[in-house]
Amino acid sequence: MRKTNLTIVTAIFIALWFTGAGCDQIGNAPTQNVSIDNTQSINTQSASIQADNSVPPPAAGYGTLPYKLPTPGSYELPSIGKAPDGEVLDDEGHVRHLYDLYKNKIVLLSFIYSRCTDVNACPLANYSFYKIKAAMQHDPALAKSLKLITLSFDPTHDTPDVMRLFAANFDYAGPKGKWSFLTTASTTKLKTLLKAYDQSIQVNPNTISHLLRVFLIDQKKQIREIYSVGFLHPDILLTDVRTVMMNNKDEITK
Repeated sequence: MRKTNLTIVTAIFIALWFTGAGCDQIGNAPTQNVSIDNTQSINTQSASIQADNSVPPPAAGYGTLPYKLPTPGSYELPSIGKAPDGEVLDDEGHVRHLYDLYKNKIVLLSFIYSRCTDVNACPLANYSFYKIKAAMQHDPALAKSLKLITLSFDPTHDTPDVMRLFAANFDYAGPKGKWSFLTTASTTKLKTLLKAYDQSIQVNPNTISHLLRVFLIDQKKQIREIYSVGFLHPDILLTDVRTVMMNNKDEITK
C-alpha cells in the first residue's frame, strides 16, 4: 500500500486542506472520504480550487521543483547560531527539554498549530515532514541520523492528547525514523521558546497569525538553515540534511 503514487497523495492532501477537512477540532484524522484511486475526483477538486480566485495557489513545496538541486555535500551550510534549549511536553505529557531530544541528531524543527487551515502555512510544513518521513522508510542512514520535531504554539488547544491524535494523521508515512509532536505546559513556557527562536505569532479570536519557519539543526545544536514558505520543499530539505550528514562524516574522519 505504501507504494501508492505520492503525486496522488499530494493532491489529496491539498484538496483536504483547501476544503477545511485537514483536522477537526480535536485533531482527529480527516473526515472527508477521498479515494486515492479516483483521479477524476481529484482533478475536479483541483479545477474548483483554481476557479476560486479567493484561494491562494498551493506553494511550490507541494509540487516538483522546476530546477535541479546541487549534489548533497557539494556545498556548505555555515552555522547561523546555536539552537536554544527549552522545556516542552511530549505527546504523553512528560516534561522534556529540547536539548535531550536533539542529542546526537540532525533535527528539522517546525512551529505549527493543529487547527491551521492556511494550506501554505502549517500544512505545508506537515506535508514536507510527511514526505521526509516517507523517504526514511527507504534510507536507513537518514532514518538513523534525522529527527523531525513538530512543536505547537497553541498550548491551550494543542494538549499532549491532541498532539498525539494529530500525529496519527501522518502514520501512513511509515514506522521508520522519529517524528515527535510536542507542545508546552503553558503560554508562559511557550513565550520563552518563541522568543528564543525569534518565532513571532499573533493570537486572534479563531486563528494564529505567524510566519512559517522551519529550522535545520545539526548534531552540535547549530542552526544551519531556516526555511520560509518560498524555500520549504521536501527535496530541498532532504538535500540540505544529507549535506549536513556528509559534513559530519568528513569531520569524524579528519
